[in-house]
Amino acid sequence: MHFSPSPPILSQGHDQMEMQANDVEELPRQKIVLLGIGHTNAHVLAQWKMNPNPHANLICISNHTTATYSGMLPAVLAGQKPVSAMEIDLVQLCASANATLLVDDVVGLDREKRELQLADHPPIAFDVLSIGIGSVPETAGIDSKLNHVVTIKPMQTFLQRLERSLHREERESETPLQIVIVGGGAAGIEICCCLPGFIDASSINQRYQITLVNRGDEILSGSSRSVRSRVEKTFRQKGIEVIVGRAVQQIDSESVILDGGESLKADLVILATGATAPPLLKELGLPLCDKGFLLTDQTLRSVASDPIFAVGDTGTIQGEKTHKAGVFAVRQAPILWENIQRLVKGQTLQTYHPQHSFLRLLNTGDGSAIGEWRGISAEGKWLLSLKDRIDSTFVKKYQVPSLTPNKSLEMQCRGCGSKLASIELAAGLADLEIHHDDAAVVDVEQTQIAISTDFFTAPFRDSFLNGRIAAIHAANDLCATGAEPMCAVANVVVPAGPERMQQRYVADILAGGKQEFSLMAPGMRIVGGHTCVGPRAEIGFTVIGKLNGPSFQKANAQAGDALFLTKPLGTGVLMVAHRQAQCQAEWWTELISSMLKHSSELAELARETGVTAATDISGFGLIGHLREILNASNTCAELHTSNIPVLSGALELTKRGFRSSLFDKNFLASRDVDLSGVTEEPTEFPLLFDPQTCGGLLLCIPSRLIEVFQSKCDDAGMAVNRIGTLRPRLDQEPLVSILT
Repeated sequence: MHFSPSPPILSQGHDQMEMQANDVEELPRQKIVLLGIGHTNAHVLAQWKMNPNPHANLICISNHTTATYSGMLPAVLAGQKPVSAMEIDLVQLCASANATLLVDDVVGLDREKRELQLADHPPIAFDVLSIGIGSVPETAGIDSKLNHVVTIKPMQTFLQRLERSLHREERESETPLQIVIVGGGAAGIEICCCLPGFIDASSINQRYQITLVNRGDEILSGSSRSVRSRVEKTFRQKGIEVIVGRAVQQIDSESVILDGGESLKADLVILATGATAPPLLKELGLPLCDKGFLLTDQTLRSVASDPIFAVGDTGTIQGEKTHKAGVFAVRQAPILWENIQRLVKGQTLQTYHPQHSFLRLLNTGDGSAIGEWRGISAEGKWLLSLKDRIDSTFVKKYQVPSLTPNKSLEMQCRGCGSKLASIELAAGLADLEIHHDDAAVVDVEQTQIAISTDFFTAPFRDSFLNGRIAAIHAANDLCATGAEPMCAVANVVVPAGPERMQQRYVADILAGGKQEFSLMAPGMRIVGGHTCVGPRAEIGFTVIGKLNGPSFQKANAQAGDALFLTKPLGTGVLMVAHRQAQCQAEWWTELISSMLKHSSELAELARETGVTAATDISGFGLIGHLREILNASNTCAELHTSNIPVLSGALELTKRGFRSSLFDKNFLASRDVDLSGVTEEPTEFPLLFDPQTCGGLLLCIPSRLIEVFQSKCDDAGMAVNRIGTLRPRLDQEPLVSILT
């Protein structure tokens, strides 16, 4: 593989949306990395959206696609607010800020190279790093993996884990459910008060008893006597028992054992204990405080003098004694944003001065709240209203509203949506004798070799992910021919930028391709390729394989064959929505999972079954590629749209008007589609023309082989969907008939 020399660095004074409009890209000069998107780092992300650095990329690393605002959890637990009220969708937030989101676990730090090491991704280099991964509940000596033990963190999964634990087994309704909450701080107090609302909504038809255990001699240490009195009164009214001055020594399958040997029966244990340092912090090689948190100076920068900040619960300021509370993380946010900019510019950093008092508001779960400000306490519905207003305002700052497509941002799509339309392609090939199956098959020394090439405009901001997707997408054509992949050659267009960024860009793409090819076939590897510098990132592979039997050919399809689709539709519309920050986290997760599924094993099952006709669904959409089979084999098709699988969110986005730039030309094929068999146009209809990146295979299964094929797929745990049937073609009959 050879590399073209880099041109001079061009001006980068335009944001990502402008880049998308004129399709001119450049690699950054600097990388700013946020590890964890808690209260403080989320502020940086939001500020970046309004004031991006044109010479830098912002990379956000999180082990979840959503962030959860802890202040709103009690209201959600009590049933006063929906779950969505406390969630920040990081996929949408990062997309709206033109930042890269990596969902992965960090496993280490190379301080010399200034690289974060990830579990499933190449190292991420940084010029500035902010670490804000919070804290974890203290579980010393406690087996927190028992089925009936639930920790409040990670908060993103707390409610699901709590629900599972409550329903894990049938219990005698006459016996009260014994619930033990460990930890008498604000979190433990609010869970005690709000948990009844969650239990009532969970259809647990059983009496229950809540007991709070606190190691200290009093609950809410550091609060005023009047606040504790109000909480104790609330507990008495709710029948909540309190045990103070006792530490939990052990938890077994049926009980909580306290120091001194006393045993409490426990059907459910919730750990809301004090904050302790996440295990990762000691693996980073940075200075720690005596409690294991990252030690910083007053500017929130690590005392190691590296370009690394530690914020929120993650950091402890040298010489300061502050509680691990979200209010400090929120107040640190503007200082962090300012100091990141100053550090990049080589300026003196600003000092953070933690406040010595703050408003504390506790949701009592009954429409009221207890409040404290500088030792003065109060309670009432008005305080809960105040708390809700504060919390809702905070969360909404980071939530991206649902919008209709932005027509001013329409441009050529990426992924397979950047493909030349079928009409132009057919016209260009009309006078040439070029084989038009999914891959070219040639004879080489009595061996049939299949060759195919595919490339597209890079669809995502993560080069490693782009490499993975490009490899799978390119190999789909071989799979649709029935060939066994052997090797690949890369073709990469690299945007202008600093040499170190270009080298990392190419390395990450090839690492992604290498990973997927090695999973695809034993010994498959990248054996060469070509790179050049161009106006935007383009990625592709030429793949080579061998045929171990007859190839799949579109002309081999016959009337009576059943049509099977191996992946859901919708990648095109979801990718378009993602570019406009409208692809929700759960949709994004399913989209990427679907795209990263290989077709090679399914193709092998089809070949073993005796299938000889197939294609893959890519840029021309399901109808476009089905037409190729129908024209080559002189057949017609009936499609049952209710059987066609669709990715989550694709239908909603289609109804809202999102379309790939290739959709209109793909939709010209609708003239060959008959809708007379349905009373109204199916909601799935537009998705039949949606261009697919890493789409599924469309297999033509002879009727005598259907049962065998489905049995093989079931045994392999692979889902396939029968979506239609081929029929003989008659004169004047439409190619495709849509049925319900």
